[in-house]
Amino acid sequence: MTRLSPLAAAAGLALLVGACASAQPVGPLTAISASRADENRFEVTEIAERLSVAIARDGSGLSDVDRDAVARFAADWDARGRGNVVVEAPPAGGDGALVAAQIRRTLAQAGVPERFVEQRPARSATAVELTFLRYEARLAECPSYGAIDMSNVGTGASPRFGCAINQNILAMVEDPGDLAGPRAMDPASSARRSVVMGRYILGQPTMQQLNDDMRATLSQVAGQ
Repeated sequence: MTRLSPLAAAAGLALLVGACASAQPVGPLTAISASRADENRFEVTEIAERLSVAIARDGSGLSDVDRDAVARFAADWDARGRGNVVVEAPPAGGDGALVAAQIRRTLAQAGVPERFVEQRPARSATAVELTFLRYEARLAECPSYGAIDMSNVGTGASPRFGCAINQNILAMVEDPGDLAGPRAMDPASSARRSVVMGRYILGQPTMQQLNDDMRATLSQVAGQ
């Protein structure tokens, strides 16, 4: 076994201590400065989609044409809407209340859950107003390469920097509202958590146990 001489060991220790002493602490991170990419960012705006359904004064209620319009409105909410469908309806009783009730029934048949339908007092005595919010993202047209004086760009980024990437993002995103912020999550289910914690407290395995049928199926698949 090779042994280090006391002199070599002392020299190594001195180098190690010197390296540690010369290490500088990491300072706070500085904010990234704005770049050309920030000049070509898309803007997300909130837009209110509206549908006005006239109140028939003869007690006939919702017409077939209006019922189809409400169904299309519900489909549009399902595809692009955020939040609730607001129904501004007159007080109970009368032709307006009848139309409002038929509108809510049509919304439910079109797939809008009741918890997403919000009723508010009517602002109009002649129509029931429906509203939902959606988002729209826009980006200014990317400047043409032919219109850019590259002699003034130098080694920096061109005025087009990041513009094409953001245009591709807008072409791929399904709901522009996702660019403004994340969607609200549904409440977590506590049923499975209670089962797992109960087994854990009793000292039992928490994983799903395989029965004989499942083992046989897995065995047959593995044998093929």
